[in-house]
Amino acid sequence: MSHPADNPTPDSLSAVEAREVLTLCTRLQDGLLTEDEAAQLDVWLSRSRAARRLYLRCVALHHGLLTSSGKLQFSEAALLRDRVNGDATQHNDCQGAASLLATLGNDEQDIRSARWRVPGLWQLAASLLLAASLAFFWANWPSVERVASPSQDATTDDLRGVTLSHVSPGAEWRITDGSPPRGARIEAGRSIKLADGEVELTYCCGTKLMLVGPAEFLVEPAGGKLVRGGLVASVTEAGHGFTIETPNGRVVDLGTEFGVAVDDFGVSEVNVFKGKVEAFPDGGPRRGEKIELNKGDGLQWSEDNFVQSSADLHRFISAVLGRDLDASSVPDGRSLVDRFRDTQLDTQKWRTLGAAEPTTAGLRLGGGADCAGRSYLVSNNEFDPALGAITVTCDVEFDELASVGASSFALLTRSANARGVAASPWDDVLASCARCSVESDPDTRAGMLRTGVKLESNRELNSISWSGFSPPIPGVPYRLVVRDDGVNVSFTVSLRDNPSEGKTVTVRSLFRGKRNHIALEGPAVGAVLVDRVEITQDPTLVPIATYGDLSSLVASDTKKHGHEILLLDRLVPQDAELVLHDSFDGEQIDRTKWATLEEVLLDNGGLQLGRANNAGHIDTWKRRPYLLTRLPLNPQEGTLTILGRVRFAENFLSGYGASFAVMTRADRQRGQGPGWENSVLQRGVRVNFWPAAVDLKHTLEVHEKPAANSISLLATQGVEVDPGARSYLFRVVDDGHAVSLTVIDPQRAEEPMTVAAPAAYSAERGAVAFESCWGSPILVDDVRIYQARPRPPTPPTPSDR
Repeated sequence: MSHPADNPTPDSLSAVEAREVLTLCTRLQDGLLTEDEAAQLDVWLSRSRAARRLYLRCVALHHGLLTSSGKLQFSEAALLRDRVNGDATQHNDCQGAASLLATLGNDEQDIRSARWRVPGLWQLAASLLLAASLAFFWANWPSVERVASPSQDATTDDLRGVTLSHVSPGAEWRITDGSPPRGARIEAGRSIKLADGEVELTYCCGTKLMLVGPAEFLVEPAGGKLVRGGLVASVTEAGHGFTIETPNGRVVDLGTEFGVAVDDFGVSEVNVFKGKVEAFPDGGPRRGEKIELNKGDGLQWSEDNFVQSSADLHRFISAVLGRDLDASSVPDGRSLVDRFRDTQLDTQKWRTLGAAEPTTAGLRLGGGADCAGRSYLVSNNEFDPALGAITVTCDVEFDELASVGASSFALLTRSANARGVAASPWDDVLASCARCSVESDPDTRAGMLRTGVKLESNRELNSISWSGFSPPIPGVPYRLVVRDDGVNVSFTVSLRDNPSEGKTVTVRSLFRGKRNHIALEGPAVGAVLVDRVEITQDPTLVPIATYGDLSSLVASDTKKHGHEILLLDRLVPQDAELVLHDSFDGEQIDRTKWATLEEVLLDNGGLQLGRANNAGHIDTWKRRPYLLTRLPLNPQEGTLTILGRVRFAENFLSGYGASFAVMTRADRQRGQGPGWENSVLQRGVRVNFWPAAVDLKHTLEVHEKPAANSISLLATQGVEVDPGARSYLFRVVDDGHAVSLTVIDPQRAEEPMTVAAPAAYSAERGAVAFESCWGSPILVDDVRIYQARPRPPTPPTPSDR
């Protein structure tokens, strides 16, 4: 262990010294510091300004101070300093802490201007008091907090809490008490249940964990328990020992990036992408052993199985990659289609096991006179879902239901192309596969859906079934669809002619197929008629190898853009004509469509209105930047609907706050007057989104500007916004008599914000203008303007003639 020199250089630390201070600070926050270590930390913090700065940065980085403890007021910090000084008169050992507080924060104005540091100061003072107290206090950190500041009993819990730092667009929760918003604190012991999408958790030590739905995860201060689903973690050095438990084992981090997954068939898996971990399986032939895994290693285990493999991050994020991808529209996706209308089977595509007879109506599978068990149609080509998700669509009719046993039909992925050697009743099933079947229950004669995996040739099928469905009806065409991304399998059964009435079940299977054929399985008794099979595979997955790659993918502009465009499409009016659309993808502004006022420029795939300034100051009285249509539009000739996306700058909540407005029936001249009306256009109807004005009840506004030197407020709405959300969708509707503004946070799409009002402004025709304010630029993108088609005149009635 190194020690501060007698005459240390106070403003710098070597790499070794910095590492030691960081380790001591982390152990302090985790309640693990010994008395000797506490004394050592006290020496560092009392002698080295660099050590004190490192401690403050550690607290700020690892605790999300801006959204939680950052709310600590100066008065509380002052109270703490007074309390420390008071305690010091009774406990000489605390004098160092008191003097250090004075060194760090005597200037109240400095503390106010650097508000984020206050919680760090508070924690630092508490830690020094801790270092100077008895060993009892080191083992009971919350009690020391109560001595230092009675109003802050929950500080340790906050430090050990977890922040919900990201929620993907369209995430679906499986909880009944409401979905937590981004930035929320997740207390230890709380279970996160995610049906779809991704969420990121950030721990106080800086460790980040991406949970990929469907998943269930129990949050703990230094890790958690993964009940179902997948996660990828990037663990900081301060988070050394971060532990993920599964139903049949645990994984302990040794400074790394790793992924853990749990499927629905009792299998756990860990893959290491950086550094190393220790795995402790509770099943398989190495039950209870400590197994060290290094970068590139993978391990999978269950109650009676143990498989080592290579690490593959795609297995943990395949659902992320495929969720918004339409494979049928991707030119480099593989496909295979067959209608089986020829009298001969295409042997370039297929091989058969058992009875399979092509007919003019399709392929008859099963039911042969010499058929000994299930019949199979197996693809010659392999489709590995690890290289891109696979979708298998099949139209099938049951020829007749078996009078004895279950009638069934199954689709198999990750399949071998030969039968296995398991005991009956699975002796005639292919050696290994992921299997989805529709069948009739032999006992109740009701319908049943079943999904399962067969891991080895001599193993039985491990399956999950869902009952309560109508049994298959002979002669009725059904459509079966299986999607398999290598981990997640969805299975949908519907009437071919009414697919909207389908039933879907989903499972997770970590089984890695030794072979990856696609197979159609006929019933053990009876036959089916296969009318059509289509196999498609998504294109090769994008390169991704680290947590940073995953984080960028989940939060990528491309992914967000796709979700937002989908939401915009839902806002498109019926029976309206698109008169203008611009995504601002060119190298220059299209001057045939647009005119501009002040600074307007293309930037980052959109159009930026205005510029930032070094001070981050927002001035609502200065001239506002505008983008205006060159085409004048008259809402009385057909209702105007204006859609688009807008993104605010980082300072949009600073001071008076930034705003975004749309004007219709607008001219192109500036207003006049002593107030802010001179900064906007002189005439038009104006709808405004002002996120910082929640307390003023002016988040949404409608104005009317009938003259250059006047402006009238017609309506307002005060709506809470997420301080962390800067991207929004907007819709403006003007029918010539009334105007409305709707704003949507894409991450809370089910909670649109709307304001509306009648507008008496008499101008019939004018520009559509988009406006920001001085000092806080906005980025506008995907702008669309629709106009309702004029209704044909009503023909005169005979009495009118």
